[in-house]
Amino acid sequence: MPFAPESLEPHLSVQTINEHYDVIHRNYVETLNHLIKDTPYEFVDIDELIRSLSAIKRHNHDPRVRAILHAAKQHVCHSFMWEILGPQGENDMFDDRTIECLKNEVKGVFGSGWVWIVPDDDPKSTYEFDVFVSKNTSVIPMNAIYVIDVWEHAYYRDYNSDKGAYVDAYLQATNWNAVRTLLNEA
Repeated sequence: MPFAPESLEPHLSVQTINEHYDVIHRNYVETLNHLIKDTPYEFVDIDELIRSLSAIKRHNHDPRVRAILHAAKQHVCHSFMWEILGPQGENDMFDDRTIECLKNEVKGVFGSGWVWIVPDDDPKSTYEFDVFVSKNTSVIPMNAIYVIDVWEHAYYRDYNSDKGAYVDAYLQATNWNAVRTLLNEA
């Protein structure tokens, strides 16, 4: 994690971040490492692992393949999220309309998932939203610049079911310098 958990307060609590990082994310990493140990996937790049297993999963109902894919995707999603958190810089990228769209997307996630922001062809104009739910076979957007974890463990302790307040807090806890760098690289 490239920031101290305390740096996200009062927006996201230390307890939520520590549990999220030390328990939830760590569990995905440990599960993934356990499942791929002594398999052909043990030393495969994680992006290639996800691409390969996503193709296999369409024709294979092996629960081990599904478990590996789930743990791998969750690890990548969480790793991306940690890179864009840590309050630095100012939000001069997302206007009120974009933030309202983001809130609506987050509120619309039924159950668990991830909401990603992917720039359109003209990154200075508007943003296209893509909802990635970890249970489907979609590959994580390659040119994503922003993500919000919409699994209950990410927000419920601090915000109960108020996903709008969670989005406001998450925006305040964002490392906008990192998001800007991602936009420039997209």
